[in-house]
Amino acid sequence: MPYTTTARISSDLILVTFYQNILTVQITGYEDVLALQNKALIFEGRTFRFSGWNSDTNEAYFRPSAAFARLA
Repeated sequence: MPYTTTARISSDLILVTFYQNILTVQITGYEDVLALQNKALIFEGRTFRFSGWNSDTNEAYFRPSAAFARLA
């Protein structure tokens, strides 16, 4: 039987597609690129860095990288 409950929106999660060792994020335009270009994504324990975007398909791409450190 269906029931109503609540869910929380997580501000630190983003939907991605993983294929051939590349993360793909759907974006709406250049403003999203500006927000993502200096970010690192952690997926399955691995760190990915922004590598580019396609304005025709509105997708941003992230490739694996080990060149990151945590701020203390």
